[in-house]
Amino acid sequence: MHKSLLSLTIFCTLMMFSRPQSAPQSEFRGQYLGQKTPGYKPEAFAPNIFSAWNNYGFHLQSSISLSSTGTELYFTDQTLPAVEGRSRSIMFMRRIDDTWTEPGRVPFSSDYSDWGVFCSEDGSVIYFFSTRPLHKRGASKDADVWFIEKSENGWSEPAQLDYPINTAYDEISGTMAGDGVIFFSSNRPGGKGGFDIYFTRIEDGAYAEPTSLGESVNTTAEERVLYVAPDLGFVIFYRLDVTEKANAGLYVTYKHGNAWTTAKSIGDHINMLYAKGASLSPDGEYLFFLGEGYGMYWLNSEVIQYLRTADLNISESLLEILSEDGLKAACSIYSDLKKKHAKYVEFNEFLLNQRGYQYLRVNDVAQAIGIFRICVALFPDSWNAYDSLGEAYLAAGESEKAKVNYLRSLELNPRNGNAIEKLKELKTK
Repeated sequence: MHKSLLSLTIFCTLMMFSRPQSAPQSEFRGQYLGQKTPGYKPEAFAPNIFSAWNNYGFHLQSSISLSSTGTELYFTDQTLPAVEGRSRSIMFMRRIDDTWTEPGRVPFSSDYSDWGVFCSEDGSVIYFFSTRPLHKRGASKDADVWFIEKSENGWSEPAQLDYPINTAYDEISGTMAGDGVIFFSSNRPGGKGGFDIYFTRIEDGAYAEPTSLGESVNTTAEERVLYVAPDLGFVIFYRLDVTEKANAGLYVTYKHGNAWTTAKSIGDHINMLYAKGASLSPDGEYLFFLGEGYGMYWLNSEVIQYLRTADLNISESLLEILSEDGLKAACSIYSDLKKKHAKYVEFNEFLLNQRGYQYLRVNDVAQAIGIFRICVALFPDSWNAYDSLGEAYLAAGESEKAKVNYLRSLELNPRNGNAIEKLKELKTK
């Protein structure tokens, strides 16, 4: 079912890549679309294009992917309402001289679902994922890795990579390291469950049988590989465990000899924004990530090396101390963590409130109450903190405790409409 890399049939619709001068120009100029480079904490990246409230109506489904020269930028847009197998498109911008073209759909994107661009180091091959059928017509199929190759006259027609990368199962995300090693995620048989991460390289002219990253990374959850360091020093991926949905987000693992370290969360300060996609700038200086429902962010990538020895999963540390030693001890640990990690993490009410709601939205009410209790203790003058704790107690069926916290919230902010409505509901029960 897989098409070999045989023909380089050139089609004129792809000539925009070799003749971009006719493309409409945008307001964005300079490296990184003219954005001021960020510090060590997440900052919005080009919000006019990449925020959830962007000016183009995009519904982002990936981080941005920059070419090795930094002059080409790709991302995935979701058409709403979503249609199974036909809703995602690859978008493209290019810097000509010092000005970026307006974002537009790439010519090789189909009427099916296409997403997840990554490029070879020299830019001669563009890889992407698609549910398109082999022969351009018919029902969408399983997700596979596709590619186009550059020739003297333009670009080849899209073709599928051969087995053993593509199978009758789904290959849904991937990237390439500096020496041509391809990492990808697949739900093929023989894995730990869900989607696992594999890697392969060309041996004797063909890709070798893929190797799993192993149990330190792959679990019964879903792991989607997003970025691999050019020297294979670390891998960033997205993990979703249906039994622990509040902890979904970006994770990192480091190469240690011939093995990989146990994966760890990239940190609450990033995953509280429902981080889902990630990439690094061509020079490795900046980490980009997509906060689902928020938009694109970037920050100095030094945090990746910091995480080799540090743990920025703040909420888990606080909940552990709360459970073992009580509220006062948890607040003390918060102060210690703030001093230790202040360079990378903005310690504030928003951090705790976001994490609390991540627990609450997946019905992990006990953990939500724990985080909100700490938040109230640390920010006793915040009406919002009491309101959030009231919501968690209400979800737990503890009406009296909910009422106490809604009343306190209303004392601090008499115009808190949510507290007013909730108190009315509680009065009628």
